[in-house]
Amino acid sequence: MDSEIFDVVVIGLSGIAAARFYLDVHPESRVLIVERDSSIGGPWGKSRMYPGFWSQSGIRMSGFSDVPLTVPKDAEVFNDIFEAKYITEYLENYVDNHIYAEKPLRKRILLSFAVSNISKVDDLWVIKGGQLPGGAGKSFRSRRIIVATGTTSDPKMPTFTGSDQFNGLILHQKDYGLFAGQKPSEHRRVAVLGAGKSAADIVYGLIKSGNEVHWIIRKTGEGPGAFTNPADNSKGPFLNDPELAATRLFATMSPGCFTQPSAWTRFLHDTSIGNALVQAFWNSADQKCKKIGDFHHRPGALKGFDQLESSVKLFWATGPFGMIQRPDFWDTVARNVHVHRNDIEKLEDHIVVLKDGPSVPIDVIVCATGFQNGFPFFDAEERARLGLPHPRPADETAKEWEKLEKEADQEVLRKYPKLAKAPVIQSPDDPKTKTPNRLYNCITPVEDHTIAFVGNIYVPNGFRAAEVQAIWTTALFDGMVQLPSKAAIQKDVAWVNAFINRRYPTHGSLGNYFQYDMMGYIDRLLSQVGLSSHRKGWWADLTYPLIAKDLSGTTKEYVAKYKERREKDGETY
Repeated sequence: MDSEIFDVVVIGLSGIAAARFYLDVHPESRVLIVERDSSIGGPWGKSRMYPGFWSQSGIRMSGFSDVPLTVPKDAEVFNDIFEAKYITEYLENYVDNHIYAEKPLRKRILLSFAVSNISKVDDLWVIKGGQLPGGAGKSFRSRRIIVATGTTSDPKMPTFTGSDQFNGLILHQKDYGLFAGQKPSEHRRVAVLGAGKSAADIVYGLIKSGNEVHWIIRKTGEGPGAFTNPADNSKGPFLNDPELAATRLFATMSPGCFTQPSAWTRFLHDTSIGNALVQAFWNSADQKCKKIGDFHHRPGALKGFDQLESSVKLFWATGPFGMIQRPDFWDTVARNVHVHRNDIEKLEDHIVVLKDGPSVPIDVIVCATGFQNGFPFFDAEERARLGLPHPRPADETAKEWEKLEKEADQEVLRKYPKLAKAPVIQSPDDPKTKTPNRLYNCITPVEDHTIAFVGNIYVPNGFRAAEVQAIWTTALFDGMVQLPSKAAIQKDVAWVNAFINRRYPTHGSLGNYFQYDMMGYIDRLLSQVGLSSHRKGWWADLTYPLIAKDLSGTTKEYVAKYKERREKDGETY
C-alpha cells in the first residue's frame, strides 16, 4: 500500500472542476485524480470524439468560469454552437495551465487506472486498483474522496439472442469514436440502436462518411427523441435555445424542487389561466419539434422516415430530447437512412432479424443505448451505507425511508397537484426495484461527509453544475456549510426523491434527474455556501442566462470567506 496519505482523491475526470477549486483554496494539498480512460475529458476525451459530435451548449455557456472557452476564427459555428472537439482541446490545455505548488493538474492525474474497490478503513478511504490493461495490486489512502465518474462512464449494453453467431462488430457508443477514426470500407452496412441525441449524431456522421445506415428504434422503449434546433434568438439576450433554458424565468415554467413558490409561480401552476399558459408553452415546444422534422411531407424521404416523429411530452421529459446543430440533418436522414421502429428478435451471420419485420444485412451494430448509474467499486454493504442505489431491502431502515418518502410524496402533491396527472409510462427498464440515490444535495451521504459524489446528476449544462458542485464540496470538506441535523437531511432527501419521481415519470425514480431544476439547484448550493458574486440584480437574474463568466468571482469570494473564518477561529490561513 502506498505510504502517502492524500488529502483528497478524485475518482473520474468529471472531477476536474472539483480538484481545481479545492486546490485554488488549498494549493499545498495532496490531491490525486485517477481515471479509467486513457485521455483527458471523459465524454469529451480524444478517444470519444467522432464526426458530427457537437456541443449541446454555446461557447459562452461552455467551459469553466476562470478560463474562457474559445474556438478558432475559422471554426464552424452555428448560433454559438460548436464542434465538441474544441472542448477536448480546452480541457487538455486546462489541466496543463492550472499549476499549484509548481505541479500542474496534469501531473496529478493517473490515466488508464481502473479502480476495483473503495472502502473505509480506520477513518481513511482505501482505493484499490491497477493500471490497464490488466494491472492490479496498487492502492492509495485518502482522508477524503470525491467520486466523479459521472453519468457516462458505465455503458448500458443490450444483450441479443444469437450474438455469438453475428460475426460482425457490436460496439457501444462509448467506443464509437475509435471506430469512426478508422477508414470505412466502401459498402459498410451499419445499424444504429437508440433514439436519443447520440444516436442521431452517429447516424448523421455515418451517412456523411458513405455508409449504408439502418436506424433501429425499439417499439418497447420511449420512442424517437424530440429534437429542436438552436434557433437564432440573437436579437434578444440569447444566442440560442439552450441559453433561454438556462434562465430562472424559463425555470418558472416548471414546478420547482429547490425553490420556494412565489406569487408568479403560484399564478402559473395554481390558477386555471396560469395552467393554460404553461400548457400552451409546452405544447408549442412539442409542435416545434414535429414541425422542424416535417416527418410526413419532406420531399425525397425514404419509407419509414415518418416513424421518427416523436411522441415525447417535453413538459414531462418522457423520452430523449436534444438539439440538432446541422442545417441539413433532416434532409440527410430522410433521403438516406432506413428507419425501423421494431425490436430485435435475434442476430444471425451478419444479419439483424427484427420482430414482425425484415431481416436486415448488417456488418456493424452501434448501441447508442446510454449508460448505467452504477458504482461497481463499492460492495453492496457500502452502497447501502452511503445511500447509493441498491436492491430494496426489507428491514427497519427501509421502513423508515418508506415512511419518509410516502410523507414527502403527499407533500409534493399538496404543493403541486398537477404532478398527479403524469402520463403512465410503460418501460421494460423500470428501475423502481432499486432504492433512489439518498445523498444530501445529490452530493454527500446522510452521515459520512468525508465523501462526495459530483457529476452524478442529469442536467442540461454539465459545466455549470460541475463548477457549483465543486464549490459546495470544498465548503463541505472545509466545514463552511452549516449542515442540518440527520433527521432534517433525511427529510430533505426524501422530498427531493419524491418530487423528482413525480416530476419526471420516465427518468426520475433514481432522484437525480434535474432537467428543469438546474437553476434552482445551482442557486441552492451557492446560497448554502453564502456566495453572491454571481448575482446580477433581480431582473437580470430572472431573464438572463447563467453563463460561464458569471461564476468568475466565486473563487475570490470563497477564499475571502474561508480566510475570515479561519482567522476568527484563531487559525492561520
